[in-house]
Amino acid sequence: MLAEIKSKYHEFGDAVISEIIYSVTGDYKRNVVVKLNAYNWQIDKREAITLSFGNVVKFRFSETKKTNSTVIFEAYIEKIDDLIIFDFFALQISQNKVAEDPNSDFVIHCKDMKYEVMPFP
Repeated sequence: MLAEIKSKYHEFGDAVISEIIYSVTGDYKRNVVVKLNAYNWQIDKREAITLSFGNVVKFRFSETKKTNSTVIFEAYIEKIDDLIIFDFFALQISQNKVAEDPNSDFVIHCKDMKYEVMPFP
């Protein structure tokens, strides 16, 4: 699924985050839902998508830094062993390479995730 997301939306360049929902289930599992407007390069149009992260082991969202925005420049998306990593405000290493920023304003590490395309507003 990550390969499909990268193929369709690249690294979410110029995507806009519209909503973030954090929840904890009765069995203390943390979940995060991120709704955003992103450009689908395969069909050449913008889409509203929902990313659902389950079994979250790390979640950080900060609005206190002066650089924080809901516009994504380039996200780091990777799976390492059984951990899925999304850093929405990644470090740009070179023109075509990003890395997870240890001080990122918005990062999620999780075990499960899915996404769906929603009706465009």
